[in-house]
Amino acid sequence: MNNNLKIYKVKNKEYKIYFVPKEKIAPAFGQAFPYEKKGGYAEVRNDLNPIVKRFVTEHELYHLTDNSKWLGRLGMEIRANIIPGIKNPIGFIYTIIYTLFSKERIKLYYEMIFKKSHMK
Repeated sequence: MNNNLKIYKVKNKEYKIYFVPKEKIAPAFGQAFPYEKKGGYAEVRNDLNPIVKRFVTEHELYHLTDNSKWLGRLGMEIRANIIPGIKNPIGFIYTIIYTLFSKERIKLYYEMIFKKSHMK
């Protein structure tokens, strides 16, 4: 098995998470592709602190399994933060702290909120 790939089983369905270099997806910590063939997959940065990496993995797995449509992209992000955050509050807090100390992530959120370029 590829060391950069881990398969997670959620509700009897398998999901692939690829752990990739920062350069591939930065400033994102992770990204999910739920609508790809064979059930989708996600990518998580392999350079993250283990606590942050675990939370981001849970966050992306939630995206892969989320079938709700309310509030569109904003709702997707709210759900993918709240549900894993309840299960892993330390990881959620660490991820917030890591975000606050990343200029590129602050810029990403600014653009998402004020320019709405990623909210479609």
